[in-house]
Amino acid sequence: MEVNLDELVVPAFRKVFSAVLNNELSGGELVCKGGRNSTKSVVLGYLCILYLLKMHQSVAALVLHNNRVQSRLLNNLLFCLDKLGVRHLFKLRKSPAELVLLNPDGTESDCSIVFLGAENPEVLKSLKSRDGSGFGLIFFEEASNFRAYKDIQNIKLTLLRGTAGVTLYSYNPPKDRSLWINSTFNYAESDEQVEDFGDGHSLKRTFTYKVNGEERTAVRIVHSSSYLDVVEEHPDWLGSAFLAEAEQAKESNEDYYKNVFLGQSTGSDANVFHNIHDWTYNVEDLKSCDTSVHRGLDHSNGGADPTGFIVCYYQKTRKLFIVDEYYKAGADVSIDGLAAALKSRVKDFDVIYGDSAQPLLNRELSNRGVPVMNCKKYPGSVKSGVHFLQGLQIYIDKVKTPNAWREFNNYSYLIDKDTDEVTSELQDKDNHLIDACRYALQDVIRFGV
Repeated sequence: MEVNLDELVVPAFRKVFSAVLNNELSGGELVCKGGRNSTKSVVLGYLCILYLLKMHQSVAALVLHNNRVQSRLLNNLLFCLDKLGVRHLFKLRKSPAELVLLNPDGTESDCSIVFLGAENPEVLKSLKSRDGSGFGLIFFEEASNFRAYKDIQNIKLTLLRGTAGVTLYSYNPPKDRSLWINSTFNYAESDEQVEDFGDGHSLKRTFTYKVNGEERTAVRIVHSSSYLDVVEEHPDWLGSAFLAEAEQAKESNEDYYKNVFLGQSTGSDANVFHNIHDWTYNVEDLKSCDTSVHRGLDHSNGGADPTGFIVCYYQKTRKLFIVDEYYKAGADVSIDGLAAALKSRVKDFDVIYGDSAQPLLNRELSNRGVPVMNCKKYPGSVKSGVHFLQGLQIYIDKVKTPNAWREFNNYSYLIDKDTDEVTSELQDKDNHLIDACRYALQDVIRFGV
């Protein structure tokens, strides 16, 4: 049976489809994000099968939740096998689910597609492909359900086992821009490290790394799609009921339509700050008789948790300019190194307000000639400080202070997991420079000076 792939894959996906099968993404990643019914999961299902057949390398297909393996992975791959006309080449095994490629004589080969839930990563540590080597391709379905990118990285290290395999991702972008998957995979065309892949849907970034001193490169392609890429050639794939639902959403709730049907991260009612401006540092903006300079320091809790220091200029016209930052993982910061970094950023009589939860660290810095004073904390000081910042116009140079730019733009209220409603509680993560900013401005916040 011959199959014309152009009849199965819409034009929006054809270039990235070919890139994977032509081994242009060896050691790299293809990220397919998009709205409902963009066919991204089916396209990646075809790739899993054809990659195995062409490269003769095993494939691992994963979702986070074990109870989603059947509905989101196995059923999709069985559908793809039927569409490709190759289901007779595979044998389905269960517990765990596995599609085993058959040899010409009907015996099982050393190649297969394994279907896994990743709720317990410890179970994956002993998993190997049938030939004992690493998997050639890994497919993460519903990737936005994973807690953090580092969790996915750990799974990749386990399953690839040193091979230069390809990783595929499929997901519908969550609305909240602060979630890891959006901050990791939402590329901007203006980013100098990103280039257009040339298909009207994808952006490409090349990473350089070293293995045993040898420099290597890997590519990540981020592809965006929606049902609009399907409707022109194959409206029958979508159905009139779905198209009517999409049009109704477009007319009645544009934000919902953009997120669910177009696959755009539209931001969230959970975002705390809607008053952030992209600003290029200009000393003329800071020359005002009512401008005061403030400095704040938030200490790390150890490990990857960062230490954050910030310098900001406050104007009584309710403008705040963030002009400098120091941001480094706590495990990489010694007290002497921190003191040296702060000394290079302050003058002798400049006061830094430091996190009062770490008075010993503040004292050690003071003993090294860095003028750090404990900030004042009181019941409600976090919310009142954030409320004060919400009432300002905040100007951030995202080149000089990229972490401040990220934190202020991504900071959000907690969302109730049961009702999906935004709560009034602030999340206590990825807010070190925001905290440092509150400490820096404590006298302005409390006394207006």
